[in-house]
Formats: sequence, structure tokens, C-alpha cells
Amino acid sequence: MSLRLDLARCPGLKRWSEITGYFTLEEALAMQALVSRLPQGARVAELGTFQGRSAVAIASALPPGGALFCVDHFHGAIMFAGQPRPSPDETVRSNLAALAANLDAFGVRDRVTVLKGRTREAAGRFPPESLDLVFVDAGHEYESVRADLADWYPKLKPGGWLVCDDFEDAWPGVVQAIQETRLAGGLLAFSLWAHRKPEI
Repeated sequence: MSLRLDLARCPGLKRWSEITGYFTLEEALAMQALVSRLPQGARVAELGTFQGRSAVAIASALPPGGALFCVDHFHGAIMFAGQPRPSPDETVRSNLAALAANLDAFGVRDRVTVLKGRTREAAGRFPPESLDLVFVDAGHEYESVRADLADWYPKLKPGGWLVCDDFEDAWPGVVQAIQETRLAGGLLAFSLWAHRKPEI
């Protein structure tokens, strides 16, 4: 299997695997299979983008006319032992520059709108039942995930998809918040949980 990428316009799987982040190939393939079945003009929101590893996979599989909205405060950093932590402003600049470069490299920048800020603030920019898919992968603490689910689930159209990353023992807050919704769902891939909002 391979990622759904236009290899004539981008470096392909090797370049994608070098994007900083934790989204696995298995998760990317599962997400692409779901996104590619969305209707034309589908609107997708991703909560937690970092440098674009999952965003590139999603945007590459969007149906014609589809749009991806990437929501992040861009303060996140992957640090190694002994490495000095950069300033918050430097971290944000670095993450945004890396995201832009990755979107450009894969030819998907025209399908992506970056919304810099907190997920709760960004939720107010979307009317109820206006999104075909919401991907939750921002804060991983229980309170954060619970708030994202409460704020963004009403934004889904009937028949739309809620997908949450890191549904696994290593992230008990994620698991607890999802389980407390009592929404019916299951795993698309390791730790990638999905629920389809009932049709009216």
C-alpha cells in the first residue's frame, strides 16, 4: 500500500516519513481511505497540526473541492535530552515555516487553511453541522479532549465523521474523555478511533 500522493508533483512516501510527528503510516492510510470517501467539497477540521504530517496525508486524499482547516497554537516542540528549549515565539515561527514547506512540497497548500490559535476559539468560526469530518489530536489531557469533543461534535453534519488519535493506554485522558461521550465507535487503525454521527 502507498499514500495517495501525486508522485509527479511531490517527493512521495520517503519525504512524507521525514515530516516531524507521530502519525504512523498505518494511521495515514486508514485516514486517507476514510477521507477519500467523503463527498465532493467536503470540509474537514484537524485539531492539532504541528508540522503537517497528518495534514499532508488528509489533504492529499480530499475529494474534488475539498478543504482542510488546520487548527493549532503551534507551541508544541519535540525536545531531546540536553537540547535547549527555544523561545515560544521561535517555536511558533519554526512550526509554521515547517508546515508551509511540507504543504508546498506535496502540492496541497491550496487545499489547506491554517487557523493559528486555540481549538475552543476556532470552534466559534464554524456553524453547526458544517463539517464532514473532525480530527481531534490537539491536547491530550482529559479536560482538553473533553472540551474539544464538546465544542466540535456539534459542528459535524449528520453522517459526518469524528476521528480521534491516541485512543490507547498511554493516553488515559484521551480514552476517558472519548468513553464518557458514549458515542458508538471503533478503531480504524492502532489508536485511531472513529465514530459516524447518526443521520437524521
